[in-house]
Amino acid sequence: MKTPPRTTDGPAGYVLLTVLLAVGLITGLVATYSRHVVVQARSSMASPKLLESRETTHSGVRFARQALVSGATLQSGAVPAGDGTATIAVSELPLGNQAVAVEAVDADGLGARRRFELSMLPTANSQPDGPSSLPTLDADTIQGLAADPTLQLHGIAADTTLADTELSGLVVVRAGVTLTLENVVLEGAIVSESVISQAPLAGYDPAVAPRVVVDGDLRIDSHASLPGLALLLPDGAVASGASDARVQIHGDVVAHDVSLLHPGVLAGNVSAVQLQLAGEDVLDRLGIDRKGLPWAPDLELGGVQEPRFLATVPPSLGPGALDAITGFWSSSDDG
Repeated sequence: MKTPPRTTDGPAGYVLLTVLLAVGLITGLVATYSRHVVVQARSSMASPKLLESRETTHSGVRFARQALVSGATLQSGAVPAGDGTATIAVSELPLGNQAVAVEAVDADGLGARRRFELSMLPTANSQPDGPSSLPTLDADTIQGLAADPTLQLHGIAADTTLADTELSGLVVVRAGVTLTLENVVLEGAIVSESVISQAPLAGYDPAVAPRVVVDGDLRIDSHASLPGLALLLPDGAVASGASDARVQIHGDVVAHDVSLLHPGVLAGNVSAVQLQLAGEDVLDRLGIDRKGLPWAPDLELGGVQEPRFLATVPPSLGPGALDAITGFWSSSDDG
């Protein structure tokens, strides 16, 4: 006799399936919520640390910028920044530039980092105290000028007035001599004899100092042999004469005493122990106060450099940068 096949109760099977699905869903929700609680707990702990590190790093950056603006030399080391301590690392880059990294990182690898780069340019001493601290020319440059067939030399050995004339080359003024300029156009530069002879520069003596007096209209354009240089008398003086003179000087001006009170244009840097210049509304400096001009390349400036441009470098995250992050989140120590 055949036994009829056993049939399954339809409603009971659906109930069992529903229960199994519900248990699986609840288990997943509990696991997800537990993970959320752990992540939330660790996130709530990390956020204050990150905010504190970020503020400390920003304070370190402000410290570095203030040091640069004040003219101080920025060095590697730990500095107080806000309520914490920031670490500053200074490294040299090609072309005399610098890279500065500022960071505030805890032992667990959490923190903040900022990196910026400085463009450094040679500059003259901002507070010269005598002829020896002013820019000049080195011996190699002097030898090159002496051997240059395109450069004419004009020696001024006695008090001289140049009026209504145009000339080109290097005008050399002897000690104790006064050169007066009236309506002169010069393609070249005026230098003191001590620069050419490379004589040691002692203290400034007005009685024997070479002098250049602007007593009429004057235009100076630098010569190709000495680009960017107009007047170089570290042991001498540049003075103003006639009040109705106009000047156009395209090049750097260096002298112990500089007094240029005429209207016109001065497209160059000025270095002097005693300095008097006409006001900005009279003497156009061509925006030099907003963006500094490079000094004449042949001038010996004494090794002084100043920052001219600062740029923040975006962070570069590679596989190595993820170690601290993954280590933090995988750690079982919540303390």
